[in-house]
Amino acid sequence: MKQDAGETGTRSGEEALDQLLLAPAAILEGLPDAVVAAAPDGRIVFANTLAEELFGYSREELVGQPVEMLWPKPVRERYSRNMQLYFATEHPLRFSTEASGVRRDGSEFVGEMSWGIVKTSAGPLLLAIGRDISERRAAEARLRAVAAMGERALKGADPADLAAEAVELMSTTLPIAGAEVRLAAGTSLAAFGPSPTARTGLRLPIGSGD
Repeated sequence: MKQDAGETGTRSGEEALDQLLLAPAAILEGLPDAVVAAAPDGRIVFANTLAEELFGYSREELVGQPVEMLWPKPVRERYSRNMQLYFATEHPLRFSTEASGVRRDGSEFVGEMSWGIVKTSAGPLLLAIGRDISERRAAEARLRAVAAMGERALKGADPADLAAEAVELMSTTLPIAGAEVRLAAGTSLAAFGPSPTARTGLRLPIGSGD
């Protein structure tokens, strides 16, 4: 009896999932990063708990769906071509500095991702291991902004302008920790640190003996 191509594809995906549900899957589940595996036809056959958290879907919602649902529309065509090339060349797992993803709610993020082909008894699978680095990049941008403000302050920039910039910068950082900024533009820069009297006695510890 001739088997339907869709039925064959589904069975192949189920076999691949069965392979991942053995010992290797336990290892992937324990990794500190999101892990997604896809079959050659692009269907997701495995997702660990951190992948569920990262993308906002349950494992049951992910398995069997096209992996491109996790990619922003502007990059889907390019990522699909790369995936096909990876399968064609059996591209090994390799680190990529940056990749884009999209969550269930439509929000996009930048991630550090390792992509590559792994071999199983059910056939090759695309394995993607990654993490969201959006907040880290935002923190780095804030640090650069603070450094630039400090440099301008040393060069004699208008304190009122610097204070306004500081208020804006703090409004993007403090709310993350649950704080609320209620500072008026033009506030003296002294408001952001110790009083002049306190600063004269400021001492930085150097070494464990200080």
